[in-house]
Amino acid sequence: MTVQKSCITDEFRSAFEYAAIGMAIVSLEGKWLKVNKSICTIVGYTEEELLEIDFQTITHPDFLGEDLEHVRMMLNRQSDYYEMEKKYIHKQGHSVWVLLSVSLVFDPEGKPKYFISQIQDIDARKKAEEMLKNYTNSLEYSNRQLEELVHIVSHDLKEPLRGASYYNSIIAEDCDVNLNSDLKKMLNLQNILLKKMSNLLDHLLYYSKIGFEHLAFKETNMNEIVGSIINNTLKVQIESDKVTIEVLKLPENQKCDFVKMQEVFQNLISNAIKYNRSQNKKIVIGYDSKKKFYYVKDNGIGISDYQKESIYRMFKRGHDYKDLPSGSGVGLPIVKKIVERHEGELWCESSGEDGSGSKFCFTLGNLS
Repeated sequence: MTVQKSCITDEFRSAFEYAAIGMAIVSLEGKWLKVNKSICTIVGYTEEELLEIDFQTITHPDFLGEDLEHVRMMLNRQSDYYEMEKKYIHKQGHSVWVLLSVSLVFDPEGKPKYFISQIQDIDARKKAEEMLKNYTNSLEYSNRQLEELVHIVSHDLKEPLRGASYYNSIIAEDCDVNLNSDLKKMLNLQNILLKKMSNLLDHLLYYSKIGFEHLAFKETNMNEIVGSIINNTLKVQIESDKVTIEVLKLPENQKCDFVKMQEVFQNLISNAIKYNRSQNKKIVIGYDSKKKFYYVKDNGIGISDYQKESIYRMFKRGHDYKDLPSGSGVGLPIVKKIVERHEGELWCESSGEDGSGSKFCFTLGNLS
């Protein structure tokens, strides 16, 4: 019987000594009575050094009061166990985050005997949390700065444009008789440029807002979105250009922002119509169920490989043809930004084997 008891004691002693987490037996006054290798590694002290001091000595001052209050409550039988995150002061002087779990052991007569402490090193996790918190704060600050920029664009920068346009109109009306044809032409051109600048600021404002405005994700029938665009929004453009559009079956329960997804398809379909010199314009809208991406494919002018990255830059046109209508250069950047807000990706491929035509593809993330 004595041998069996000895074996059990040896097993527990070995488990205590080589445990992956710090373990310690602590007196009722806080003095370390026994410590294992893991706690020594965490705080940087040798076993002999720890046994000469108490836990109060290496506890960070910010946490000592809370720790001692827990000890008091346990000794007064107000609690049987406590757990807290705290900092120890490492022997080298820096702080180390730990998760401390403490229970109280009683003697056969029911009197408090000593504490058993389990100490887990959570320093890496806490530092990661701090980095994430700092990043989040930085991101929130950047968003506030962006909102301020948006306010400046929408109000302060547009005000001079409105003033210049107003004075141009006064000059044109009051001095019309005295202006020669060249001056009239210049005034007219100036009005066009002012209007273009105002439109560019509007586009920039809208593009900026997409980055931080709230999106209402809900299950959406994508067939309804595309159908509404074809039969209503772009109906006149489609009939005028005599475009053949084929819509393959799309998902009926895609989680997305309904309004923003309308904008994605409207931009892609409109571009497929606009940048097409074919006699028989054709567009195919579909969904690859295996690879999980949507696409809008056309038989238009296509986009060269070297332009496939630059087309997503603000105010950048994707072609150099003079006989095609010039766009604002914001449609694709806006589409890309919306897709990214949906945790997706946008890319462009050639739709024809000869490199002609474009196939714009995009994925949407698993949104909650």
